[in-house]
Amino acid sequence: MKTILLTLCGILLIYSQSLLKAQTVSGEQNPCPGEIYRYKLNGSTCTTSVVWGTLGPGTVEIIRGGINTGYVDVKFPNTSPSTWYTIVANVNCPGGSSGPKKLESIEVKTMEGPTSTNESIICTKRGSQVFKVSGGRNVKFSTVQWTTNTGWPILNAYLTEMPLGAGYYMNANYDITNNNGGYVKVSYQSVCALVPASSYTWNITRSPDDSQPAPTVVTGIGHLCVNQAGTVELQPYPNAIKYVWSCSEPTMKINGQTGIVETTSTSVTLQEPTNSYTDAVVSVYAVNDCGRTVAKTFNISVGFAGFTVSGDEEVCPDGTSFYWVDPVGNIAGITYNWTVGGGTIQSGQGTYKIRVLWGSGSGPTSVLCRVGKAGCTPRGVSMPVEILDCFAALDFTVSPNPAKSNIMLQLTEPAAKSKNGVTVSRQIEEVRITDKLGNNVMQRKFGTGQKQASINIGHLKPDVYVIQLRSGKDWKSKQIIVQP
Repeated sequence: MKTILLTLCGILLIYSQSLLKAQTVSGEQNPCPGEIYRYKLNGSTCTTSVVWGTLGPGTVEIIRGGINTGYVDVKFPNTSPSTWYTIVANVNCPGGSSGPKKLESIEVKTMEGPTSTNESIICTKRGSQVFKVSGGRNVKFSTVQWTTNTGWPILNAYLTEMPLGAGYYMNANYDITNNNGGYVKVSYQSVCALVPASSYTWNITRSPDDSQPAPTVVTGIGHLCVNQAGTVELQPYPNAIKYVWSCSEPTMKINGQTGIVETTSTSVTLQEPTNSYTDAVVSVYAVNDCGRTVAKTFNISVGFAGFTVSGDEEVCPDGTSFYWVDPVGNIAGITYNWTVGGGTIQSGQGTYKIRVLWGSGSGPTSVLCRVGKAGCTPRGVSMPVEILDCFAALDFTVSPNPAKSNIMLQLTEPAAKSKNGVTVSRQIEEVRITDKLGNNVMQRKFGTGQKQASINIGHLKPDVYVIQLRSGKDWKSKQIIVQP
């Protein structure tokens, strides 16, 4: 019997301990302030020995229950920021067993008051710009409203889920269409009636952008004559307030001024009054309400650079030579005007290179080139040339002599060399035969390159004649006898 009683006591103890272990507290874990919520003790039949309480800051009002009941109705205070509480049920079960049962991590819903942040957006930004802020679980998303004073149209507003089920982000996509600053604001209400509405504001400033693309030159200048004015025209720059010009050549005038010149017009007049020749770099950048652009630079040459005439310094009569200057490649409309003394320009007049056929004279002369352009004073440079007497004395042989029908003429002088190494060979150009009285009885001309010539004298009466041979400007005469 004693054994049976001990067994029954053990069973009751185990049963009461199992009841204690199975007991839990349940209820809302994310309550609104000022509203009534019920929390229950589950898994226990000994509710007549329960005392309810709370752990956390502030006063939690117990509306119903709380002592010797299986539940408690409470009202949480309105606090900020969010506050955490624990609901405690202290249970005393039959047999003397007791212990607290808790529902922890109860977060009372609150919302942060109106908040703002500063947002800097580069002034040249255009197009889509997304603004995003956390709404948590406490925002009544049907009340979300977006406003702005920037003049930007809103493209769309939407929600995106936060990680781990923490709530949602509020997003708005605006189309930036101007340079305005101002604000973008989202206003919203809580799901809890007693929690004040709130908002989040982005205070927007537009930061300057000094890396904007350079202005575009519509009409440019590659070359100016000395003291000649030329106009440079820019494409209007968006929202330009002014254009700032400068030049690497300090004497270059921009709109009649030297140094840094500011204008509101897209065109300026450039003029170089001093230098006979210079290469200048002109720079211009635009300033608008977003800052300044990258500078646009371009080169302008003024006047004509010094140059030299190249070619043969010593020439022979009746020979050909080439003369040239370095071509001016960066100036439109350039002209070359050549003058040659003692020779004829065969080709190339008006270009940087000519071919000259020299006359039969000799002595000093020159080749002159004037480089210019319409509206500019040309720049001329000459080169001295010496026309040499490049030939040795003219002589020839006649065979046979006397003769009846044909004679052969043969030049006897070797190729002559001038002092500068120019080699010139004689050639038979013309032959005349005269009688004793000086009458011309025969005349014949030859093409180039003739060193010898066969002459038919069979039609001449037997007598003594004089035969004359011309090479260049020189003549040589010899006596011949025609036999019967």
